[in-house]
Amino acid sequence: MTSTTSLALPQARTRKENMRAWIAKYYFVPALVIAAVLLVVNLGLQPNFNWGQQLLIFAPFAIVAMASSFAPMVGGGGIDLSISPVMTFTSAVYVIWLAPAGVNPFIAVPLVLLAGVVVGIVNGLIVTRLRVSPIIATLCMNFIIIGVCLKVAPQATVLTSGWTKDFARDGLFGISAGIVLVAIPVILWAILRLIPFARTLLWVGSNDVAAFASGVNVDLVRVVTYALGGLVAGVGGIALVTLSGTVDASTASSYLVPGLVAMALGGIAVEGGRGGMAGPIFGAAIIFLLQGALTEAGFAQAWLQVVYGALLVGAIIFSKKLSITGRSAS
Repeated sequence: MTSTTSLALPQARTRKENMRAWIAKYYFVPALVIAAVLLVVNLGLQPNFNWGQQLLIFAPFAIVAMASSFAPMVGGGGIDLSISPVMTFTSAVYVIWLAPAGVNPFIAVPLVLLAGVVVGIVNGLIVTRLRVSPIIATLCMNFIIIGVCLKVAPQATVLTSGWTKDFARDGLFGISAGIVLVAIPVILWAILRLIPFARTLLWVGSNDVAAFASGVNVDLVRVVTYALGGLVAGVGGIALVTLSGTVDASTASSYLVPGLVAMALGGIAVEGGRGGMAGPIFGAAIIFLLQGALTEAGFAQAWLQVVYGALLVGAIIFSKKLSITGRSAS
């Protein structure tokens, strides 16, 4: 008696499945397309569009979006509500203490970044060691940092001179200061992708149980990830000083909602496991250009909050759809 064994051959993906896989991989493309359309609209509304100045104003939007993306990427319900106040705090560290003391920029800038890292580490330890919900932990840190800012900078303090003024005017080697500042987190992420950490971060975000079972120190990865968010927030502090030469504690939360909306618009998975720096930049461009278009069109600033809320809801729904699409394509 003879028996035959049939081997199941892998079936080729359908066009629909290929499209799903492409969308899941290039999740930031929708944000790029929308940002490009809004750029055209802004160029039409503003014939004298000053690229250098606009890029410098855009830099804090892009940086807060990138900084806000680290906590969600690592999963565990991660979200960091302290990023905007940390940007103000780190700018205060420079304006209130370091610049008046005449500290060399090559020492002052690392100290500013270190201040952001320390806050990020504390956030990470509260989340991982005390098992506090990230949204509660970082909301508490938000209040603490705002209180510190109000204490050290109760009124707007202006730098009248210094290297940040020259940097804002001349850039670096002829490159706009806005481009240089936005490029720093991008380069940081590119370095992380060259080593196993970025892949491990996303793995923990997508399946922390499997990562832990494979020997990954999940808590350590999460603490380092929150520290990276704080580091990029420190870059945002430098961006704020470069943009205005001022620290004002009353504006500590001004970038909170735009940063979260831009992060979500950029396709960052709010449940973890997917992300990078391209999406948040394009998401921030949407927020920035939409704000500019509405202002030029004569809309009241109060409507921006309504737009932010609507965009955030839509972006979260889009992120969920992307996650479902990614699982269906895999």
